[in-house]
Amino acid sequence: LLVQLATPLLNLGTIVGLLTLGNSLGIRAAAVGIVLGSLAQLLVVLLYPFLQRLKPTVSREALRPALKGVGVLVLLVVLNYTGGVLATVVEGVFSSRLPEGHLSCMGYAIRLLALPNGVFLGGLLVALLPAISNRVVHQDPAEIHRITLRALRMLLLLQVPILCGMTLFAGPLVDLVYGRGAFSADDGALTASLFVCYLPSILTEVVCVVLVTLYFAYSLPTIPFLFGLFRVVLLGITFAVTWERFGAHGMALSQSAVDIVVTGTLLILARRRFGIPFANLLPFLIRLSILSTVALSISVGLWKSLNGFAAPGDHLIQILLLLTAGAGGIITYVLLAPKIGLHEVSELLGLLRKTARRFIPQS
Repeated sequence: LLVQLATPLLNLGTIVGLLTLGNSLGIRAAAVGIVLGSLAQLLVVLLYPFLQRLKPTVSREALRPALKGVGVLVLLVVLNYTGGVLATVVEGVFSSRLPEGHLSCMGYAIRLLALPNGVFLGGLLVALLPAISNRVVHQDPAEIHRITLRALRMLLLLQVPILCGMTLFAGPLVDLVYGRGAFSADDGALTASLFVCYLPSILTEVVCVVLVTLYFAYSLPTIPFLFGLFRVVLLGITFAVTWERFGAHGMALSQSAVDIVVTGTLLILARRRFGIPFANLLPFLIRLSILSTVALSISVGLWKSLNGFAAPGDHLIQILLLLTAGAGGIITYVLLAPKIGLHEVSELLGLLRKTARRFIPQS
């Protein structure tokens, strides 16, 4: 839980810095926010030994496996981000030729939409990699299959409704987060519309992170690394075809299409190499789609019925209305889940309660 709390603090620090110091410091406010967010991350992680009443000691026997474990995690991060950095460079080459402001709007859209992934996926890497690696050492394929499929179900339970909800409410979200200063109404409309284009890309990232972690647990880092380079090549080809004719929307849709192809190919290879029955997720995905649709419909209905109470520019009222609409969707999601057979929601809530109790002092 602490790792998951620490992960988004860097982004939150940047946002808070820009919101609170932007008028006085300009772009330097982002740098201040990054520093403060990094310090907050460090502080939150350092709290763990004290909460658990641990007394860390370093012995010669434990130092070597500890360094090996850290090295594997560092390699995972480096290889994971290499493709991302190259993809960003390729995107910049083409998006810099778009009309003024479009490159910035693309960045604004994907950063805001990807925020939930930043909250949950970082903590997953820390927990999932040793869990699968342990089963690989013990040659327990059945348990590896169970852990992998469970990780996918738990993440999709959270991310699908959250990301789809953010896309449905992209207009007010963008207005609340970015709608000030030189950010015009046209910039807001473009940024909000890009949410739809980037949504498949962000959703496939949820699946891709689990698959990449699976390959690393089997000591096969070369495969995801090569797929990352393959993704960069595909992005370069599709961007070259779409940027001039279809602009920012074409590039965002190209990225989503490439990510669907890459993730689908990784799924097929993982199925053949490790024998994981991903087809067993199909009934779960159907129920999840139905439940998310109903819950999001309730949220949208609440928003439309209450939105008339908010005056233009009244951000505080808009925040309260968004929270009310979101709460209505969450309640619907939780209450209807058992009725349509999606018992994983109850399992997820139980897991969250169990985790929270570990950090709440007992009387």
